[in-house]
Amino acid sequence: MFTPFLISQILIGIALVFDLASFQFKNRKRILICFAVAASLISTHFFLLGENTAGSVVALSAVRFVVSIFTTDKRLLWLFLGLILAAGVITFDGVEDVLSVSAMLLSTFSAFSAQDKRLRLFMMVASTLMITHNILIFTPAGIVLESFFLASNLFAYYRYYLKQKQHQMHLDQKPFSLIREGKKTIEVRLNDEKRQELRPNDLLLLVNREDESQLRITITAVHKYQTFKELFDSHAPEVFGGTCKEELLSNIRQFYSVADEQKLGVVGIELKLH
Repeated sequence: MFTPFLISQILIGIALVFDLASFQFKNRKRILICFAVAASLISTHFFLLGENTAGSVVALSAVRFVVSIFTTDKRLLWLFLGLILAAGVITFDGVEDVLSVSAMLLSTFSAFSAQDKRLRLFMMVASTLMITHNILIFTPAGIVLESFFLASNLFAYYRYYLKQKQHQMHLDQKPFSLIREGKKTIEVRLNDEKRQELRPNDLLLLVNREDESQLRITITAVHKYQTFKELFDSHAPEVFGGTCKEELLSNIRQFYSVADEQKLGVVGIELKLH
C-alpha cells in the first residue's frame, strides 16, 4: 500500500536525481532550474510527513529559485527572507523547525548570489543543517538526499575552484618581456568566457607571439572590475608595466572598445613567475 510516508520517500528519490544533476552543471540557470524542481518535490514530501514548517519554507524556496533565474534584485531577496521567517513563525512546532528555517534562509542568500562560488558555499551549509533536521524528524530518504547533495556539491566545488588547472595565453613581445623581467605583475584582459575560467593558484602558460618562447606562471589573484579605469585606479600603474593611469587607459583602448568593456567587464590577472 502506498502510505503517505512511502510516497514521501519516493518523491525524495526523484528529487535526488535533480539534485545530483544540478552540481554537474556550471551554468547558473541550469543549476537553479534543477534546484526549483527538487525543492518542489521535497516540499511535498515534508507536507506528507506532517512537517508544515519545512514544507512551507521549502515551497517558498522553490518559488525563489525560479525568480532568481531572472533576477538577483536585492529587494526580492529581502522579500523572500521575510516570507520564510513569517512562515517559520506561523507554523513553528519544535526545535527542528529552527534548522529548516535557517537552512532556507541561507539557501535564499545563495539563490540571489550572482557568483556561482558563493552559491555553492551557502548551499553546503544549508545542506548540513537539513541533514540534522531530517535525522530529527526521521525521513531516511531525506537524510540520503541531503547527504548526496552535500557530497555532490563538495565534489563540484573541488573540481571548479580547488583543483589546479592550466591555461594558455598569447602575448606580444613587449608585455611578455615586462613579465619575464618582473616589471609587470598584472596582465589586463576583458572578462570573457576564457578569463572567467581563471582561478587563483591555477597555472598559466604565456606564449610570445613573435618567437613562441614561453613563461610558466602561477595566478595569485584575479581582480574583476566593470571598467579598465576602475581597475587602474585600484592599483599602482607600475604593476601593469606602465608609468601613469592615463597612459595605461590610452594603450588599452588600442585593443578593446568601450562597448566590449561595458558588455564583459574587465579582469586583472595577478601573476607570479616560477
